[in-house]
Amino acid sequence: MGDFEGLGRIMLGFFGVIALVFLIYFVFKTIFWIFKSIGLHKIGKDHGIEAAWLAWLPVGDLYVLGSVSDRIKKIWKIKNMGVFLVLLSLAQIVVIGIGIVVALIPYIHIFSENLSDLAEITITLSQVFKEVLKLLVELAAGVVYIFRLIALYQIYSEYVVGDKKILYIVLSIILPFMQSIFLFTIKDKPIIRNQQNVPYVNTTM
Repeated sequence: MGDFEGLGRIMLGFFGVIALVFLIYFVFKTIFWIFKSIGLHKIGKDHGIEAAWLAWLPVGDLYVLGSVSDRIKKIWKIKNMGVFLVLLSLAQIVVIGIGIVVALIPYIHIFSENLSDLAEITITLSQVFKEVLKLLVELAAGVVYIFRLIALYQIYSEYVVGDKKILYIVLSIILPFMQSIFLFTIKDKPIIRNQQNVPYVNTTM
């Protein structure tokens, strides 16, 4: 009994540590999400984005990020970048959903013996589709990541002078949570373009 009780205490402590780690992760994740949302919302409003409140929503923040980048256009000229990022993210979610359905196909024989032959036939096809879908998801995620960094760099360029914006984007790549901190800290800074009397051009028309 003593051995079992000792093992039980060890397992309880182990799961307690895991729960604590997840709790700490969730707390910090929430804090950084709030910082990012506040910063991006303010930056969006400063650049005339009517739906800047979308910065508080998953995927919606990409719309605000891309829309602000649209109005800066320093190193990348793509119209409706915010819409592009949203559509690409939604396509990624759809592909993941399709992947889940495809992964379940080989197990349809569990529900009906009459479908066992069909299940055997689709096993190979489902494996192929899973690899293709996985590639598509990774490709979409990579494209979103690259354009997100481009948009971030352009926003940093609006608020940070000199080579400091390069430091910002490098740290944003190495330590992704720094994106939230940077967006929050620059939100109240004056826009450099305005100080240099560069005319604002509304590119949403």
